Amino acid sequence: MGLLLTTILLCICSLLCSFSFLPKTNLERLLWLRTKPPKNSNLIRQDQDNLYYFGHLRKYDSTQLLDALNEHYFEGKLNKNPAYKKEYRDIAGQITINAEIAFLKFQVFTYAIYILIASILVIPCSVLTSLVIYRSL
Repeated sequence: MGLLLTTILLCICSLLCSFSFLPKTNLERLLWLRTKPPKNSNLIRQDQDNLYYFGHLRKYDSTQLLDALNEHYFEGKLNKNPAYKKEYRDIAGQITINAEIAFLKFQVFTYAIYILIASILVIPCSVLTSLVIYRSL
């Protein structure tokens, strides 16, 4: 029974790990995911955001990222009248999309690791259960 449960959990773990390596290139779906409202309050931008960390970058759209970069790193030197140059908006959009992709992949991989740990813990638990049942017979 323990071997069966461990095998099932390892298969689920392998499947989730495989999903984390699939390329995420469907831009329309990713843009749809970005327009959903945030589920928790830690997605609210703060002045303490690290604009080099993908977990913080994923919270911004391209214009918001350019505004934050202009404020914190360029001290307002980037000209945004009437809007930022298309090149800047495209690069900022690419950065935020890649940050979202990286975050999703790390989330899937984290769940796979939890299942792997659970499958490893099932083995000694099933052995102990078998020993207890065997001793009681």
